Formats: sequence, C-alpha cells, structure tokens
Amino acid sequence: MPKILSISLIAIAFVLGTGFGYVFTPEYSAYGINADHKNGLGATDKYLNLRYINGMIAHHLSAIYMLEQVKKESQRPELQGLADVVIELDTNGIEELYAFKKEMYGDTRKVKNFNKVDLAGADERFDLRFLNAMIIHHMEAIDSSREAMIKSSDKKILETAFAVDNLLSENMMQLEEWREGWYAVK
Repeated sequence: MPKILSISLIAIAFVLGTGFGYVFTPEYSAYGINADHKNGLGATDKYLNLRYINGMIAHHLSAIYMLEQVKKESQRPELQGLADVVIELDTNGIEELYAFKKEMYGDTRKVKNFNKVDLAGADERFDLRFLNAMIIHHMEAIDSSREAMIKSSDKKILETAFAVDNLLSENMMQLEEWREGWYAVK
C-alpha cells in the first residue's frame, strides 16, 4: 500500500474518533440539526461546539454513504481498499462517538440526517465523480473546522478541529493526485 494512502487512512481513523452526532431536540436550529458544513457554524453561543460536533458526524456518515457506492461501482483497487478501510473505521468510530456523546451530553439519540450524495452508478467517469465529490466533501469539513478554531474556546473542539483540518487536507492531496493521474484533472 503506498505510504501516502496509509497515512491518509490513519488520518481518517483519527478524525473518526473525534467527530460526533446530530442531536435531535426541540432546539434543532440552535443545535444545528439540519446544518451541514456549507452553512457555517453560526453564532458563537453555547451551542457552537455542539453544532460543530453534529456536522462532523454527518460528514462521516456522508463519507460512508459515498464509499458504499464505491464498493459497488468502482473497479480501481485503490478506491476499493480505501472504501474497505474507511467504512470499517467509520463504523467502529461512530460507535465510539455515540458513547462519548452520551458521556458528554447525556444524549443517546442517533443521527438520521446527513448528505447522501448519489454518484450516479458505474460508467467510465464514476471514479472521477467520486473523487470530485469527496474533495468537495473534505473542503466543507476543513472550512467548518477552521471556523471552529476561530470561534471555539473548548480544548477538545480545538484539538479536533485542528486534527480534521490537517488530516483532511493531507487526504485531499491523495485524492487530487489520483484525479490528476487517472483523469488529467487538476
């Protein structure tokens, strides 16, 4: 396995260990129940960190959704390997995140809403659509993490946001490298 892929997979595993889930409450707008990374974290209030956490678990669930499509449609061993590792890590990581969410917030509710990107089935451009979608997906989480680093003062959130920024930035380089090598797209 190429070194950059190994490092990227380790980075993804670390990120999964730090994300959390949507919180379904009557205060859904304050908690960011229907939020995604595209809309920002909103006001610097007592729910800022929870909105970031909610967005991160939705981010990870969305990645699993796309990677399940990769397992069905892609013929590239690199993407099949990525999908196998990340789906397993994400599944285990999400279980850990729910345990932490319960400990931190006393909340046992499960995430049900996340962005489900349809990659439109197998053809000669399937892998390109996946790479493009995953690069954008990473950029949204990186933007959200940078916003959290500016607005939050919670040590755990700051450490998580810093790790997400670094690790997803590195992973994006691998995705961009594959995209350029396979499709001559920069």
